Amino acid sequence: MKIPLLLMFTISVMMFPELSNCDINEDRNRCGDPLIAIATCLPFVTGEAKVPTMDCCTGFKHVLQQNPECICVLIKDRDDPSLGLHINVILALSLPQRCKINTRLTVADCPSILHLPPNSPEAQIFQQFGSIDNQHSGAAPSPAPSGEIEA
Repeated sequence: MKIPLLLMFTISVMMFPELSNCDINEDRNRCGDPLIAIATCLPFVTGEAKVPTMDCCTGFKHVLQQNPECICVLIKDRDDPSLGLHINVILALSLPQRCKINTRLTVADCPSILHLPPNSPEAQIFQQFGSIDNQHSGAAPSPAPSGEIEA
């Protein structure tokens, strides 16, 4: 089960503050609890499930509304070896659409949300993902009922 891996991510986010600038470290420290709310999204964003569950969508909507910086931190740290998992950013970026969540926020907003310098390598990554996200908008399947994962 992948949920313990999210707990490992949460712990590693709090234990390695030296990995980035001060604002990002603060965001990482604040994101431990909010990221637990989207643990049910792991099967989808790691490519194990074809659609997100309703529980995933509910948790994702809450985190997106209350702690959008946590979504940005998770995308930023998507390939961190200490996580023990690989988050498929294309799938993660499709969550608002697949969960039918109306939001004006996009991945391109992450540099300002995280207070990153616009020309920094980290900001550039989000800008690249923003262009990919724009190319992949369209109709998507509805979320699976709570607790069910379509494979």
